[in-house]
Amino acid sequence: RGYVVSTSNNYIVPEAKIEIKDNKLTFKINEELIPKININSSYSDNPSANKNSIANAINIMKCLEKRYQTLNGILELLIIKQKDFFFKGENFLHSLILKDIANELNLHESTISRAIKDKYLDTPQGIISMKSLFVIDSSTIIIKKLIEEFITEENKKNPFFKMSKKKAGKNNEMKTLSQKYL
Repeated sequence: RGYVVSTSNNYIVPEAKIEIKDNKLTFKINEELIPKININSSYSDNPSANKNSIANAINIMKCLEKRYQTLNGILELLIIKQKDFFFKGENFLHSLILKDIANELNLHESTISRAIKDKYLDTPQGIISMKSLFVIDSSTIIIKKLIEEFITEENKKNPFFKMSKKKAGKNNEMKTLSQKYL
């Protein structure tokens, strides 16, 4: 009698690699992640070929090319707008929203959002989510780091905020603080 144990692991495969070469940022898109579609010429030249299927295949090829161009444009702008982050680290992220990139690429915000969703980059700072490069307000990062630092350094036996679960649910200030920054 056998037992099946799921051993499937989810691995993060970066969509692109950002490197510093000669004190300049460069990026290379992981071409292996882009599906390759070709139409066999012997099929497309055949008069009995399904023209609708060929048109669909051509449309898919155009969509994949557009996806590549969108990703390329986003990466070009990210290495310009978040240059300090790539050179100096997380404390140097600048305010950047999807709308900024969308306007420069002449695309809708939702297109940018879909293009970066669940996508990762291999950077000098390690593998990061593309979404993490979009920050509404860079002071939010500083505040979050200060709160995290405060929590890790406080005396665990005598914490600064000591409250019961009942009281914590009623304390709107703490709830707002934790929802906004943590």
